[in-house]
Amino acid sequence: MKILQKISFVLILMVTGINCSLTNSNKLEKAIEKHEEKKRIELQQIKKVADDFLNSKIFDEQTLKRIRFDTIYRNSSNLVIYNIDEQNEILQNNMILIFVNNELKIDSLNTKLVEKEIKSYTENPIENKLLLSRRDLMRIAKQNEFEEGIKSWKISLSISGNSFENIIWCVSNTLNESNSGTYKASGKSMCINIFNGKIEFSMWKIIS
Repeated sequence: MKILQKISFVLILMVTGINCSLTNSNKLEKAIEKHEEKKRIELQQIKKVADDFLNSKIFDEQTLKRIRFDTIYRNSSNLVIYNIDEQNEILQNNMILIFVNNELKIDSLNTKLVEKEIKSYTENPIENKLLLSRRDLMRIAKQNEFEEGIKSWKISLSISGNSFENIIWCVSNTLNESNSGTYKASGKSMCINIFNGKIEFSMWKIIS
């Protein structure tokens, strides 16, 4: 009888432990879902502010139809990227960048968006350049024989300093990686200034 009681007690503990684990797992999943939903809503709000600003500055319908939203990079400011595209042509230096601060207002100090410049670009993209796009970064990386590495390239857009002239695209590869007790990885980065096209190469290393 005592043995049966002990077995029942152990089974109860096991079931309770499983229920606790499932409860904690469900709580974690819900917390992650809530965080992702909050982030999605924030991105929608940021994009709406940038879209409204774009529509308030460009009145030519044909030009607006050629502007495509690309993505949002979140740093100290929210960098909202658009590209001007042609249906049957790959354009260069075709990026528009809008800064939206954390109060969901346009950072007019850094946002360089002039309807005249954009219209000039659409009329003659060879002579009138905008900003270097992510596609330009990939093109220039290949032109410079940037190594593929052993993993997919990581691409980022960041502000080096606090001004429009110091915004850089960076592409990073992974050349070596090991995880025998201590994780180690190393590779190369190529960064390019979106405003003047200046390129810098550097090496990176992680040990953890």
